[in-house]
Amino acid sequence: MMEDFALKRRRYHIETDEDWDMWRQMSSFRPKAGWELTILPPWGGALVGFLVTKGPASVSIYFDPLGRLGAVDEPYWEMYPSVDSGDVDRFLHKDFDKLVEAIDQALNHQILAKFEIAA
Repeated sequence: MMEDFALKRRRYHIETDEDWDMWRQMSSFRPKAGWELTILPPWGGALVGFLVTKGPASVSIYFDPLGRLGAVDEPYWEMYPSVDSGDVDRFLHKDFDKLVEAIDQALNHQILAKFEIAA
């Protein structure tokens, strides 16, 4: 039981130090028709992640509010894979609508590519 308390205390300090409560105020969004969202746990400094799937296609996105993943030093979203390079695309937190559009494009691109291969 003491071990559980120690773990909860460490988690509390991390959540407080990183001001997780502030990010609960983020804008919500409605996924586009046909999207399925799987919540991914935090890793490497990212606060939250999602796996977005549509049929056979999938895109992973992570939110890094503190710039800990090393690419951007302000709150941003990272999406993989991008449509253009197959690598990652990054979107500032304030450009959330662009992220949603890029997710849609990436999913549709993957679906079309799989359809063309099958044909």
